[in-house]
Amino acid sequence: MNKFKINVFDEVVKLELRAVRYSFNNSLAIEAIEEETGESYKAVSVNLPVYAYLLEENEFFFDENNDYFNFKDAMLKAGLIAETGKIGASGFCKYPVFKLLVELPRLEY
Repeated sequence: MNKFKINVFDEVVKLELRAVRYSFNNSLAIEAIEEETGESYKAVSVNLPVYAYLLEENEFFFDENNDYFNFKDAMLKAGLIAETGKIGASGFCKYPVFKLLVELPRLEY
């Protein structure tokens, strides 16, 4: 199951994750899609080509710096991701590496 819920201003939003690969280095890219509308809600991952060597199979850099509605906690609680303890950086921002624990459908544009 690739679905989870978040609370946005006292409204429950049902989301599902989809995957694709960044074209530059083939790293895992993850997008949260609103279940009701099918529209993209948020990019969950970021691409850090300089730190791509840190990533193993099914790992990605989580965009924690723009996690205003606790996506990370909701995804952890739903059993979708697990912490790895690895971190990448860009400027003053740090991006933790998470392992994807479920199979995701491919993101279609």
